[in-house]
Amino acid sequence: MYYSDFFDYTRQKAGPDALIWSRPVDALDTDTDYFYWEYSPRNVCFAGWVGDQDPEYHGLEIALNHILESARRKYVNFGSDIGGYRTDKSALGRPRDVFLRWAQLGCFCPLMENGGQGEHRPWMFGDDILTLYRVLAVTHTELGPYLYTTGTNAFYAGDSSMTPVEVDSFLLGKDIFVAPIIKNVTSRMVLFPDGALWVGYWNKTISYKGGSIKEVDAPLEEIPAFSRSGSIIPMHVTSPYSMHGDVTSEKAITLLVTHPMHACELSDTHALDRTVSMLEPFEWRTIPVAMPHKCASSHSLHL
Repeated sequence: MYYSDFFDYTRQKAGPDALIWSRPVDALDTDTDYFYWEYSPRNVCFAGWVGDQDPEYHGLEIALNHILESARRKYVNFGSDIGGYRTDKSALGRPRDVFLRWAQLGCFCPLMENGGQGEHRPWMFGDDILTLYRVLAVTHTELGPYLYTTGTNAFYAGDSSMTPVEVDSFLLGKDIFVAPIIKNVTSRMVLFPDGALWVGYWNKTISYKGGSIKEVDAPLEEIPAFSRSGSIIPMHVTSPYSMHGDVTSEKAITLLVTHPMHACELSDTHALDRTVSMLEPFEWRTIPVAMPHKCASSHSLHL
């Protein structure tokens, strides 16, 4: 009742668009299993965090388990404290590699959040971590249109923005697949979701067939993340950090189109003023798009 009452009170005071930060699920950590409790009613949990974890790989694994359980229980949007909420009493409060691996997970959660005990400012972990963290933060922000659409559709459909795949990977929406690194390793086995070809989110030269099980390289600076072949992902790109555009894209809506290895043709009578033939696999380029949208005068389509 606490979360429901506070949600209603907040909207009475701040207006009908106000949201609260609430906890979807949490669990008792045992050596054998998890016993989960539901904390927040689904209909008030538009922004959730999945409890407080220790700043270590085991804490990261617990956070991912809670995230996936929240998705199974159809909560809409949630995230986890990057680096863990608690501190290990060291100078930074958490190892550099754990902080970065947690940030990679946060990048592809509906909510990317960073806070808690000890040090959480990315620039305090070194220039190398800061550079990588900046790419992750920018990537998450660019996905705003995709996340907003995914979350809205999930709420009204009684679903979640995320769909668990096996016990340690997930779909974000329908078109982004993520296999987080939750141990001190630089590769992992990945089961790719059926029904699609999955293309590297940043590296378009790699792809994996749905239903296959492959060992995927994951050096510390990379998280295995993929977009579905045939998908069109709306983004708001404002910088070159994610490699999906640059500052000239700021006043546009960018569409990230992932297409199969074979030549294909894309046309949309509502969105495009011409047909585009895509002959080279995973090439991307920018073309003008005519859109009947009064919020922006021009758009870009990135192929």
